[in-house]
Amino acid sequence: WSRLRRWLEEKRCDGVTDIRAYLDAHPEELTSVMRQIRVRGVNPAITRLVGQDGVKQAIDQDAAYGITLESMAPYVLQELIGIWESTGPIADDFVLARSNGAEFWTRLEAAEIEEGSIPGVDRVIVATDVTELKKTQAELGEQLRSKDEFIAAVSHELRTPLTSVLGFAELMQQDVEELTTGQHEMLEQIASQAGEMAHIVEDLLVAARAEIGAIIIKPETFALTPAVEQAVADVDSDFPIFADADLLVRGDRVRTIQIIRNLATNAHRYGGDQRSAHVIGNGAYAVVEVRDNGAGIPPEEHERVFEPYTRAHDRPGMTASVG
Repeated sequence: WSRLRRWLEEKRCDGVTDIRAYLDAHPEELTSVMRQIRVRGVNPAITRLVGQDGVKQAIDQDAAYGITLESMAPYVLQELIGIWESTGPIADDFVLARSNGAEFWTRLEAAEIEEGSIPGVDRVIVATDVTELKKTQAELGEQLRSKDEFIAAVSHELRTPLTSVLGFAELMQQDVEELTTGQHEMLEQIASQAGEMAHIVEDLLVAARAEIGAIIIKPETFALTPAVEQAVADVDSDFPIFADADLLVRGDRVRTIQIIRNLATNAHRYGGDQRSAHVIGNGAYAVVEVRDNGAGIPPEEHERVFEPYTRAHDRPGMTASVG
C-alpha cells in the first residue's frame, strides 16, 4: 500500500481535505489508484474463490486477480478513507464480480503487517465467501416482511366487525330502563372486551406497519390532559390523573393515546394497588409519567421487554405485549 500512501500525501499537499468527495468528483483516479496495488501472493483458497486455475492467474494484474476492478472499487475506497482518516484497516461485506461476470458476496478483512515491513505498507487481506449467508439473510428478511404484511392484513380485516360489535353494544347500553341488571352487566362485559380486543388489533396493526416502514404519523396540536384521560379511562375508571396545567402539545394524538394506554394497561395488570398518571410541563416539552408501586421489571429483562411480543412475567391468562 506504499504507493497509495504516497498518492494520498500528494493529494494533501495539493489541498484536498475530503478524499471521499474528491474521488466522487474524480472516479477515474480511483481506478488509477487501484492499478497501483500489488499482490505478493495468495493461497489456494483464494484461487478457488475467484474462479482461477492457479496462483499466477489469480494475482495477475491484467486479470484483476480474477475479480473485476470495478467491483473492488467500494473496498479500495473504504481502505483509502481509513488511511486518510487514520482509522486503520476495515472489515466489511462487498459484492465482487469475477472476470466471467459472476457476482458473489465476500467479507474482506485487512490487517497491517508490522514485522519486517514499514508500518502501513504491507497488508494481509482475508476474504470469506458469505454468499450463502447473504442469501439466507435475504430469505429471512422476506419471510419477516411477509409475516408483517399478513398481520397487518388480518388486523385490518378484524377492525370492521369489532367496531360493529362495540358500537351496537354501546348503543344497547343506552336503553338501560329496558334491561335487567344481569343483561346490563353482560352488555358492559361485551363492550369492555370488544374495546380491549379493538385496542389489541390496533396495536398489532401499528406494530406490523412499523416493521415494514409503513406507519403513518399525523402531527397536530392538541390538549394533552384530555388525551391522557381518554387513554387511562379505556383501562381503569379509577386511575388518578395529576396535571400541572392544560398543556397544549404537538404530535400524533392517536399514537400518543395508544402509548399511554399501553403503559396504563401494564400498570393496571402488574403494577400493584397504587397507580397514577402525571402530566408535567418541562419547559418546551411535556412529560407524561405512569407510576405504580409494583415489583418492577427485573434488571435482566430491561432490554428484552422492548422486543415485540415479549413479556417479563409468567402470570397465566395475561397476553404478551405487542411491543
